[in-house]
Parts: sequence; C-alpha cells; structure tokens
Amino acid sequence: MQHALLPELIRTFSPSEQEEARRWLRSPAHNLREDLPRLFEALLPTADQDPAEPDREQVWGAVFPTQAFDDQEYRLRCSYLLSVLEDWLVWRRRRDFHLDAGAVLLAAYRERGLDRHFRRRLPRSREVLEHSPLRSPEYYLAQFQLEREAYLQDSRGDRLSPKNLQEQDDALSCALIGMKLRQACLALAHEQVVETGYRLAFVEEAMRWAQQPPYAGVPAVAVYRDTYSSLIKPDDDAAFRQCRESIFRHYHCFTPEDLRDLLLLALNTCIRNINRGRRLYLKEALELYRLGLESSLLTEHGYLTPYTYNNITGIALRLAEYDWAEAFVNDYKTQLAPEHQNTLYALNAARLAYSRKQYTAALRHLQSADYRDFFHQMTARIMQLKIYYETGENDLLSAHLKNTRALLRRRRTSYHEQNYLHIIRFTEQLLRLRPYAPSAREKLRQKIETTEPLTERDWLLGQM
Repeated sequence: MQHALLPELIRTFSPSEQEEARRWLRSPAHNLREDLPRLFEALLPTADQDPAEPDREQVWGAVFPTQAFDDQEYRLRCSYLLSVLEDWLVWRRRRDFHLDAGAVLLAAYRERGLDRHFRRRLPRSREVLEHSPLRSPEYYLAQFQLEREAYLQDSRGDRLSPKNLQEQDDALSCALIGMKLRQACLALAHEQVVETGYRLAFVEEAMRWAQQPPYAGVPAVAVYRDTYSSLIKPDDDAAFRQCRESIFRHYHCFTPEDLRDLLLLALNTCIRNINRGRRLYLKEALELYRLGLESSLLTEHGYLTPYTYNNITGIALRLAEYDWAEAFVNDYKTQLAPEHQNTLYALNAARLAYSRKQYTAALRHLQSADYRDFFHQMTARIMQLKIYYETGENDLLSAHLKNTRALLRRRRTSYHEQNYLHIIRFTEQLLRLRPYAPSAREKLRQKIETTEPLTERDWLLGQM
C-alpha cells in the first residue's frame, strides 16, 4: 500500500516543500539510508503525471541502475521513505503551530533535573504565549500545559507553598468549554444538513459555565457560545447579531481553520433565513462574505467554489450593489478553478447585466459559454426566459419554454426539476392571461403565492 500512497503524497509538495524535504532526507539526524533521497528524486518527475501509480521498474532503475527489479524490495523502500516523510510532516506542522513548544521544552528540562534552565525558560515561555495573537481553545490548552509544567517543577520543593492550581484550572476550563461548544456547533450544523442524531455530552453544562465569569469574556468561549445560541435559536435575530458581533470582535484571535468554520456557520444561518424570505439577512450575508474574501477564508484547495462565487454575486445583486458586484465578478474570476472560469464569469456577468436591464449584453454573455452543469444551465435558461418575457419576445419565449420543458422531462423529476416546471407553467399562464380578467388574475396570483417549490415567486408576481 505504501508504494501507492507515496507518489500521491509527493504530488502535493510545492517546489519549496520539495527542497525542504530534500534537506530533511539528507540529514543524518532524520535519515541514515542513502537510497531514500535517490528514490525521492526518482519519484518527483511523476508529480505532474496522472494520479495513476508511476512505472515501478523505471523508478527502480533510476535508483538502482545495476540491480534487477525486485518488487518486494521496492515496496519496502517506499515504506521507509513514506515513514521519513511523515516524520517531516509532523515536524513541519509542529514548527508552524507551536503553541505548546514552551511546555515541551520545559518538560525536557524538568525530566533532566536542569532547574536553572527551567527557571530561566519559564518566564520567557509565558511571555511568548501571552504575546501570541491567538486565543483559540488550543491557546488555553497550551497555557494549561505550561502551568502544569510549572506546577510539576514546583512540587519537587516545598509542598506547603502556594501552587498555581487555580491558573491551571482556569486555563483548562477555558480550553474545555471552548472545545466542547465548538464541537457542538459543528455537530448541530451538520445535523441540519444530514439527519445524524449526534449524542453530545455536557453541552448545557458548558453553556451555563460559558455565561459566567471568568469564562464569559474569553474569546474562545464567547464566540462559540454565541454561535451555538444562534444555531439553536434560528428565528432569534438578536442571537444572530450577537454571534456576528462576536466573530467580528474576536476575528484576529482564531486560526484560519477556525475562522472559516465560524464564517460558514454564520453564513448558513443567513442563507436559511434568506431562503425563508427574510431580506434583512441579505446585508448580513454580504458583510460576512466580504470578511471572508478579505481574509482569503472562502477558498477550497486555493480556489473559490462555484457555489460561493454565484452566491456572493446573487446576494449583491439582490441588494442592488451593482458596482460592487461588477468589481467582484471581474476581480475574482481568476480565483475560480480554470475549468469553471469562463462559464461562471459569463453566467454572473449576464446576471449583472440583466439586473441593470441591459438585456442585449446579458444575452450575449449567456451565449458565450457552454453550460454543462445542470444548475448553471438552468440558471441561464431561466434568465433567458425572463428577458424574453420582459422584452415582449413572445415567439422566442414560447420556443424557449417548449425546449426547456423537453430538457427537464428527460431527467428524473426531483425538487429542482419540479421548481423549474412550475416556473415554466406559470410563465405560460401569464402569457395567456387576458388583460381584463380580474378573477382569473386573482386565481393565478393565489396559485403562485401558494405553490412550492417556486424560486421565482417574486418575479412572477411582479409581472402581474
């Protein structure tokens, strides 16, 4: 298995990481086998190839040109190399996220009986930790570990002297409350998408302690407490505002991973409320998206997802933030994955032009891309439908409705297909509606208002 996992790992290395891994492999402190650096170099050219496993005999020949290929030996050396590179990954991770480095060094001094070294290092370690901008649950856990080392060292002497047990407990409690509420937030958000029924212990106890001093004002506690409150009370606007304010107030206290989770939790609350017709959450969502864009928190594997790009544009347009939407659509096009750039740019440029009632420009954008994704194709088709209706192009509209219905009927009917079929049906009824038929008009209005699902309800009612 290692011979297959190894190339997959190496493909993820950036050029700077490749060079760092080389230095690690060449260091006798980390690797004593001379063949592993050669195996690493032989596997590097395969990094740009397909994910399929490289030619093992070819790799073996580059490492051992005078030896016949031995599959078992090849697998064994791949296993050795993978193990050494995994050690490097662990070291690299610890180097970049070293909140507990002070406690680890103090433990080494304590175990060796180096009291002077310990006493010299302890205040420095406390100072370094205090000056860290982070105040995530892991920060308080590192603080607890540091204070525990101080306690273990101090306990070797006078056991009757005052101890730092309160400092340890405060730090540990902040870490545990923050971690528990963070876990509860993530579990509750996942339950809203998938019916899983997680069993979560001590959440109510954690919430109770999170509202009391000295924990209530701790960023790691306050942010997750307020986020959890907004998740369990989705209709409480005050709870959401408190959550949003906590995120913005303590924004610089968290790692990018934590911030991204917090941002997405708040955005999901906004989107659920927007989908229920609560327009006041449009502005809230756009502010959160702006924060995410400014902090580069909304990318996955280095790219904006199509969903994020489309959603930000749509919310900005619904708020009539046309200039900002135009800048976003143009500036962030290059942050989309290459295979999505042209299609998504054309689609969202068309949405912007349509919102400005620049119908010719909107149609030109729509016709400039090939919409292979079903939802992108339907977004483009619904926009064309609206343009033809609003410009009185009834012949084009009739043909377009017929073609779109035929496309939908070739698919298995689901929530989405049903929604699009409702839009087509009501548009056709609008076309047939006589100008002076108040009873028929009122009957149609009632149907539009009560039919589900129907994402274009506002537009259809507006055309009446």
